[in-house]
Amino acid sequence: RLLVIDEVGANTAKEWEMRPLFQLLNHRYNDKKDTVLISNCEAKELFEVLGPKIKSRMSEGGAIYNCGWPTFR
Repeated sequence: RLLVIDEVGANTAKEWEMRPLFQLLNHRYNDKKDTVLISNCEAKELFEVLGPKIKSRMSEGGAIYNCGWPTFR
């Protein structure tokens, strides 16, 4: 029931690249399944990359947790 997607927003995506992600997230949203997106982007930057449709679905009942610890690299 839980899907975790890492490195979201790591690359600036084109609309056609985001379509499969939107379809996946929309399907899970409609089925009320939990999804975690992990990114190194700030919230504003991430939502610019993801676009308004994904932002809308992820904002309903979701939360953003900012983990400001240093990198391990």
